[in-house]
Amino acid sequence: MMPVFVVMQTNLQAYGEVHDTLDNRWAGFFIQAGILPIYLPNNLDVATAMLSSDIARGAIFTGGGEYSLDASDTRSQLERLVMDWSVQHGYPLIGVCRGMQAMLLYKGAQLRPCLGQVCAQQQILFCQQVIKVNSYHQFECINIPAEFEVIGTGDNGMVKAVKGKQLSWLAIMWHPERLMPQRKQDLQLFNQFLTQGAVCKD
Repeated sequence: MMPVFVVMQTNLQAYGEVHDTLDNRWAGFFIQAGILPIYLPNNLDVATAMLSSDIARGAIFTGGGEYSLDASDTRSQLERLVMDWSVQHGYPLIGVCRGMQAMLLYKGAQLRPCLGQVCAQQQILFCQQVIKVNSYHQFECINIPAEFEVIGTGDNGMVKAVKGKQLSWLAIMWHPERLMPQRKQDLQLFNQFLTQGAVCKD
């Protein structure tokens, strides 16, 4: 199994506690995809030490919530830290939903509000094939930088997936962990990209 850093959500609990959280459906997804998750805490000092330890050579942004440029949003700061690390070392990075937004904004894209993109199932064109996925976002990515190839689009041309032309980055707007049963194609996509850099294989 491949050790991979995983970035999680933060949730404010009662009594001022801040918890790092992750839908436990991700755990089953990771195991089936041959991924050994190394969970990065939303603590920049600890995360920096972990990224420097060389215990993993890939990362996943698991999505959930909205992206923020607010300095108080530790998770967004952590995502930028991980992107710096990925660029510096050439390590693969996969972003899901908010994760895709973070990756594209980091490279100069923009977000704008969109409608009709919260649904349990929709059809998109991905790697030249029509597939059924879910959708849980209220912002779409626009002005995609030239260093990315768009590999997934919705019926209206909305960008649903990209991959880096030089960067070892892959980003998708659906949540594969929420699809039940989880799709073999998504499991293979994550495994093959993290281990081989392969996307849209014949």
